[in-house]
Amino acid sequence: MNIWVRAFMLALLLCAPMMRAATIEVAVSNFRYTPNDVTINVGDTVRWTNTGGFHNVAADDGSFSNPLSSTLWTFSRTFTSAGDIRYFCQAHSAPGADIATNMNGIVRVRAAAPPPFAINQGIGGSWFNPATGGQGFLIDLLPDLNFMFVAWFTYEKAQPPAALVPVPKVGALEQRWMTASGVYSGNPATLPLFVTSGGLFDNSKPVTTTAVGTLTLNFTDCSNATATYNIPAENLTATIPISRQTTGMAAYCRSLIPAAISASSE
Repeated sequence: MNIWVRAFMLALLLCAPMMRAATIEVAVSNFRYTPNDVTINVGDTVRWTNTGGFHNVAADDGSFSNPLSSTLWTFSRTFTSAGDIRYFCQAHSAPGADIATNMNGIVRVRAAAPPPFAINQGIGGSWFNPATGGQGFLIDLLPDLNFMFVAWFTYEKAQPPAALVPVPKVGALEQRWMTASGVYSGNPATLPLFVTSGGLFDNSKPVTTTAVGTLTLNFTDCSNATATYNIPAENLTATIPISRQTTGMAAYCRSLIPAAISASSE
């Protein structure tokens, strides 16, 4: 993807909140704003309509107002930052008065929630839980096919008795080779989990791969995720935090976010 296409897609994403913006209607009449307490998102607009009487709308902090008038007027304000904005009628109240008993109102502007993280090819690489050294996940994926492969380097539930541990050797009996692979849809990605056993070091001896449960990876951003495993036969289930071991792929991941969000919303 060239830089101009990527810039165009980013511009579309930045404009998306504006395209989804709402307009909230407030009636002005009988010495009251109805409703006089509204909650909106950043980018939304409030439109006041005077249906009778000599009124206006003026922000307590002086950031906006319209002229006092008895005509059937409308006045709109688009709110571009989060916060609570109080307002009043300059003919019939004052800043800070109780909205329940005076001609005052409040607009509660909430920051728009960020879009959910969309999986992209940049999440590939090494991930681990810092609390459990020597273990981790190697993730690879084909985003065009929505296919993910995960190698999980971990250990047995308990160490074997010393009498069963041969020396010298490569590896250890307590080490465990697990994999997860399959097609994912969105984020999180839930994949079948497998255990492979019976192999020998650098040997073509056939191995046995058995499905044992599921592994769900939920990515919050390019460097942080959780891994939830469920292995019913061994009564093992838990969610662990994982993070990226190397930073290079994180930067690549961030560069792909606009395109990934766009693709996930189609």
